[in-house]
Amino acid sequence: NVSAKVTSATSSNVPSKGGSSGTRFVDPKSYINLTPLDIGQTFVAPVTDDLNKLNLMVEIENKISGSNLCALRIKSPLDQSNESTNWEVILGNKITGVTSCEYLTAVSCSDNSVSVFSTTTGRRLNPPIILQSPVALLTSSNNNLIIITSNGYLSVFDFEKRRCLVKEESLASLFNENNKIRTDLSISNAFITNNGSPVITLSNRRSFMYDMSFNCWSVMCSSTDQQLINICSDIVKQPPYSKNDSESYPLASVQSMHRLSRTSISTFSSNSSLQSSATLSFLDQQLASAFVMNSTSEYKHWLLLLA
Repeated sequence: NVSAKVTSATSSNVPSKGGSSGTRFVDPKSYINLTPLDIGQTFVAPVTDDLNKLNLMVEIENKISGSNLCALRIKSPLDQSNESTNWEVILGNKITGVTSCEYLTAVSCSDNSVSVFSTTTGRRLNPPIILQSPVALLTSSNNNLIIITSNGYLSVFDFEKRRCLVKEESLASLFNENNKIRTDLSISNAFITNNGSPVITLSNRRSFMYDMSFNCWSVMCSSTDQQLINICSDIVKQPPYSKNDSESYPLASVQSMHRLSRTSISTFSSNSSLQSSATLSFLDQQLASAFVMNSTSEYKHWLLLLA
């Protein structure tokens, strides 16, 4: 998880996003400070592969033989006692974080850079990307890479089409409540939809998607939505979602992360009119969310129930 806390409310340590007219300081009330990624001298993890075809491991080794050199390796496990190194890259800065999927492998480094390589060949896909602050979250899916910096800005890159889908979008509004940044929240999950939109889930049971058509954050799931889900679950048939169908059912995937206890059902059981209104409100919200997430299967599912 990525923790969030408020920085000291002084202009000297709040990063600016100024233009040619001069430095413009960000309001400290809207500034969040996320814990930067950091891994030890060695790190090993499986490469994320939805179809389980690759059976690869990503390995990090910092300070090789006591030097400042660091290694990124992709390995094929032959058995428990023997491994084969598919490729290896040597970097000159400490590796602080890594994400690896079928298409790409990316590492963040101590110089606030991110290097991206082909998972299968080791070919560098781009010169190192320089960021304004250390990386706090790094995740990938297919050809897309999400980077969240420690000062709370999110970027999404498409390495197949070589373009930036989202550039340094602030997460401050996601952590804001009653005009104050909540310091007790953390990012519990982040992923990318099929159309390249980032989805962020916080520890307060709220999920947001960046709508690239409107260039704004939209609420995909909240505690209020979950109450409606619980109230209507006996009436409305949920889509046939399982953990292996997250790409086909991204909305259900988000909402399944934060199921609440069904304490509100008795309130509506004796009021059929109120329950009917709640059901219609729930279906309308599901349709709107499935539409902006470009989830055809879920939109069709909820539309048929509404008809």
